[in-house]
Amino acid sequence: MKKWGIAFILSALIPIYLAFDKILRYSNKYNTFGDRVYDWSENVNAYVGGDAYNLIINSNYFIGYLVLALILVLIGSTILICNYLSSNNLDISIIKDKVKTLDDRTYDMTKSVETK
Repeated sequence: MKKWGIAFILSALIPIYLAFDKILRYSNKYNTFGDRVYDWSENVNAYVGGDAYNLIINSNYFIGYLVLALILVLIGSTILICNYLSSNNLDISIIKDKVKTLDDRTYDMTKSVETK
């Protein structure tokens, strides 16, 4: 299970790369009159003629890829936490003793409130 958690976290690097590729690498080969100067194949992350529209589209891709990366990191972290908790590294009796102590303290506090 530990390998799966690490794989999910490392796979988040792909959408992070794609997100920053969309936002940082942009080229639209149009002149000020909107006429095509070069062929569309020379444009990078450009979908329509206007720069503002392309930047809006790329920002939506950026957010989408980052959300995907966040989901992958959360899934990987959850797997790693569950793996740690299911291993023998955690002694449940210590937690049960602490909860019992807290319950006793709570009982003592309610008892002292009722007597006053």
